[in-house]
Amino acid sequence: MKGGFIMRWGRGMLEPETYERTLLAAEADLRHELANAPSDVERARITRGARMTLVRVLIGALAHDRRVARRGLAWWLLMAPLLAVLVGMLALPAGHGMPVIAQLVFVALGLLLGATMARTPRRVLAHEAPAGGWIALGVLALVPLVGTSVDGATRWLAIGPLQIHVATLVLPFVALALVELSARGRALHTAAMIVVAHAALALTSDAGATLTWSLVLAVATSLRWRWALAAAALGIGAFALALARDPGLAPSPLAEGALGTLAGESAIALALGIAGLALAIGAPLTRLGAADRRARALALTAALVVAAPLAANAWLATPVPLVGYGGSAVIATYLALGALLSYARRAPPRPA
Repeated sequence: MKGGFIMRWGRGMLEPETYERTLLAAEADLRHELANAPSDVERARITRGARMTLVRVLIGALAHDRRVARRGLAWWLLMAPLLAVLVGMLALPAGHGMPVIAQLVFVALGLLLGATMARTPRRVLAHEAPAGGWIALGVLALVPLVGTSVDGATRWLAIGPLQIHVATLVLPFVALALVELSARGRALHTAAMIVVAHAALALTSDAGATLTWSLVLAVATSLRWRWALAAAALGIGAFALALARDPGLAPSPLAEGALGTLAGESAIALALGIAGLALAIGAPLTRLGAADRRARALALTAALVVAAPLAANAWLATPVPLVGYGGSAVIATYLALGALLSYARRAPPRPA
């Protein structure tokens, strides 16, 4: 009977109980119909339709798992970055080709993607994480070839009027992949991804992004402390190289200089901006008490996606995340929070 691939894929993507009650049961029904078909014509008809039958059952089973995954989610975490973003949009003067409407688009897209990640069953994210990490690195490697250059640095992809800072945008996918690979003990796969990540990042000559990646990659592999130390050592070397090659772009008052610009606008605006950043960093850290090691690692990476570039801003020309204009950091923050929500979901109690 056709549909073996669907059955294998479903076994990996569905919760075991869901798989048994839906896909496995449907396969058993189809085999029963085949065994009791009155003629070869009827058997041929059942065989031809088996694959589509299994696909329909699989789609319904996936939808069921997504509905279950919504229960027990701490949705307030997705609200945590909004204060910092709103302060930036309302208090910073719009201009320099970065209107408020573009930031609103990024916020809406970030919320949508973050909610989608959160509602995705953990089993699905875990299954697809390594492939997602490699796709993200492939996109990063394309930037020097087809990206937009500014003063000798090629770090952005242009999508219409929007400029995407790819290193910031794809980091959550690589972090999730490394958390999964290190948890599974896949040493060679983990090492290959870290090396390729730093090699692709080196082509962008971005010291600030390299520092952030070095910290996040070390934390993502912290489930195996020896691997984390190796990742940190490689990150130190990569950062030193990036620092030497970084052309040192002039800071923008609405991105790298966002906090200084806020201070010039209003002390209240600056205080609210700092409070918003503290909330965005602190919110994922509330999940450090999760029993699952992978959820704890993702909580730290979600905090670092905001904290690392903010800390580097004090001495490198790195954009201030969330408060400053730049949608890549907004979307990356929501992707990281969405993955954390999926992994740290508190399952509702089963009825007695």
